[in-house]
Amino acid sequence: MVASDEVKNFDQIMIGDKVVAKYNVAISAEVTKMTGPRERVEQTTKAREAGSVTKAHTVTILADVIATDPPKRTMTLRGPKNVVTIDVENPMHFNLVKKGDRVLVTYTEAIALSLEPVHTKK
Repeated sequence: MVASDEVKNFDQIMIGDKVVAKYNVAISAEVTKMTGPRERVEQTTKAREAGSVTKAHTVTILADVIATDPPKRTMTLRGPKNVVTIDVENPMHFNLVKKGDRVLVTYTEAIALSLEPVHTKK
């Protein structure tokens, strides 16, 4: 594992030390009907607090709907870079978005990492 300079107190960890690594990932996506040219915007944010690092990466894409499959609950989108098929959690989206529409997709992935010393009983 490669640790960036943002990892606080990393220099205090010694070879042979036992630590607890907590790694949490959360992913969310939102689709909204829009107009405008296909485009992609990426943004990364970082925060540090009490021995942990949190990083969130958000991608916003204006894409064309090239296929919908309500029985499978999927939608295929063509963005400025590639074509992807996404899962649609809410089936009501198929009443609002159709093939040929342009949609704004916002996808956020957040990662939190912290290292803690293992407390051994004596």
